[in-house]
Amino acid sequence: MGHLISHQITAVHVCLVKRFDNMEDILKWLKRHSNYDIYSFDVFDTLLRRRIDPPEVVKQLVAEHMSELLARSETRISPQEIATQRRRVEEALWKEAQAEGKDADYHLDDVVAGTLRSSKVDHVLSREHMVDYEIGLEKKATQLMPGAPEVLGYLKSTGKRVICISDSYLSVEQMSAILEHHGLRKYIDKLFVSSDIGKRKSTGRLFRHIIEKEGKNIVHIGDNYDSDYIVPGKLGMKALWFHSGSEQLRKKELRELFNSENKMDYVNTIIRSPARYKSGLQRVGYEVLGPALTVFVHNVAEQARKDNIEALFFVARDGYAMKKIYETLQRTIYAESGLLPGKYMCLGRLPVRLASLHELNYAQIMDAYAYIARFPERGVNLKDILGSYGLKPDRFSDIARQYGLDLNEPITNPARDERLPKLVESNELKGIVRRESAQARDLLRDYLAGIGFMGKNKVAVVDANAEGLTQSILDMIFSDDADYPVVSRYYFNLVTINVKGGTGINPDLSQVTGIVSDWRRGSGNERKSSLLLGMLIELFAHPNHGVTVGYRNVDGQILPVFRKTPQESQYPLTSQGLQGILSYAHDYGMYHRLHNYDCEQLLEHMKDNIKRWVLNPPKKDVEALKELFLTSDWPIESNHRLIGQIKGWDIVTTTGLRRKVRDSWWPEATLISAPIPVLSKLSYRMSSFVDRGLQLLSHFT
Repeated sequence: MGHLISHQITAVHVCLVKRFDNMEDILKWLKRHSNYDIYSFDVFDTLLRRRIDPPEVVKQLVAEHMSELLARSETRISPQEIATQRRRVEEALWKEAQAEGKDADYHLDDVVAGTLRSSKVDHVLSREHMVDYEIGLEKKATQLMPGAPEVLGYLKSTGKRVICISDSYLSVEQMSAILEHHGLRKYIDKLFVSSDIGKRKSTGRLFRHIIEKEGKNIVHIGDNYDSDYIVPGKLGMKALWFHSGSEQLRKKELRELFNSENKMDYVNTIIRSPARYKSGLQRVGYEVLGPALTVFVHNVAEQARKDNIEALFFVARDGYAMKKIYETLQRTIYAESGLLPGKYMCLGRLPVRLASLHELNYAQIMDAYAYIARFPERGVNLKDILGSYGLKPDRFSDIARQYGLDLNEPITNPARDERLPKLVESNELKGIVRRESAQARDLLRDYLAGIGFMGKNKVAVVDANAEGLTQSILDMIFSDDADYPVVSRYYFNLVTINVKGGTGINPDLSQVTGIVSDWRRGSGNERKSSLLLGMLIELFAHPNHGVTVGYRNVDGQILPVFRKTPQESQYPLTSQGLQGILSYAHDYGMYHRLHNYDCEQLLEHMKDNIKRWVLNPPKKDVEALKELFLTSDWPIESNHRLIGQIKGWDIVTTTGLRRKVRDSWWPEATLISAPIPVLSKLSYRMSSFVDRGLQLLSHFT
């Protein structure tokens, strides 16, 4: 009963104490109270805050790393066993310090040495390596408390003496290294750490030691109510209690995320640094596209290792961002173990189709016609058909006229048009096709050889959205070439828009993996959401050059030939999203050691996040994306609005609403973009319900 009353009294005292919610308030107080000789700060949760919570997660991560290193040396000890040994060592060191009359504290070096010794692996792992690893984790696990540099900078600018006081098993040198990592060490004149002195703040002995060394005219600032506020106050020191409500909420959310099922949400939270986005598109790049692409590329890297791939080739143009991400992972996660070579590969549908052509027969004309006719933008003409095979239509205009055909004339019924078979069978047309195809084939092979694709045993190509058709054609072209490698394919999405694609070829999918989405598996909603995100990746992940339409020889070097599309006009906007994507990849790689989730596990949770975002996008993201359009360069160039622009009148009449939803790539976002999203959704659903009712009624009548 007495303990309960004491606890209640303490709680009342805490409520009555003036507390400082942020560093801005601390700075204001310091500017009004410049009469102190020394300004003292706690370190953790005051000057520095942790990306992870609880702090003991660092110990668990170290145990997992130690277990992994031991496994490589054929020594099997679980992380749980190592963590148990560490706790026992810490308890023993604690009691030993007490027996010597010290406050119960110890050094990290002694903890690590004792853990290795008690686990009987001190001959396998070095204490120095494991200590360095843990300090490295502490550097990554901490970040600046918002406003801390400004507070310390102000004090130093006024010539004040600044010291830091911490109860910690880290040494002064280790603590100093962490503060130096975050750029704070230059502001601090002296560090006092309990492990080095054998005295703690919580007992008051460390403060007494500091008063003896520094004098009593000190103001101390820290987050712990007892050891940073009550204890120094009892010793006659001025103390400020830093207790941030937003920081407490952040820690609570971290603990909830740590224990939640979706580990991708936790990873995204712990790696993110407090920074303002320059634009809504940069935010979408960082928070949506960045996680999707980075986890995809990480899975590609691991899959390539399992498949014994010799080199990865990232297919232009969205392969640009993927290769940049891959290079980031090389520098961070795989800095010690290394990754396979990765190269940017300018490969396009048109030069590959042309290289495969050999001849253009009537069946191929009909295939291409049927495929292009699916696009309602305009009627199909001979120029479209020739262009879809990579042929330059201008070279055929004179021959076409000989058979009464104009390249721009719409072909309404090719099966009954007697001019087409005659044109296709003409020696003139066959000769041009053979020459164009042979030249394209030679240039394509020389390009592949020049980038190191030819001559390997097994390689892989990486792309965003693909049917597998272009690579199947490439395999067919060089099937008899001894230098042509076995080619695996890793796609963000393996899609099945059209199996033959106007070529009469059934693509070989035996070496194909749809990493995020694959039409051979997964639900319809998953494929739909992944495809939409894949389209956004194509929109944002490219450099500012056009699509590859061929190759040319420049002084013996084979270079790709690009053709601009309307999509490049949006690059000033989409490049903002690209910046966000690459910024996320940097943070993902930099802070990867702060969690123990493998990329395959994160992949499943990332897919859940994609589906959630696509089916119910935040309005702020829709607003950022609503002016953009998607460009299809093949088989005919066409632009498609990403998000329809709904007006108030559209909601009332429903006709415009339904048309704009139907014509947009992203129906859910189109509804969200309306002036009153809830009303637009309701109106759309009601009109759809009425339509289905009328259809059902007409069926029965």
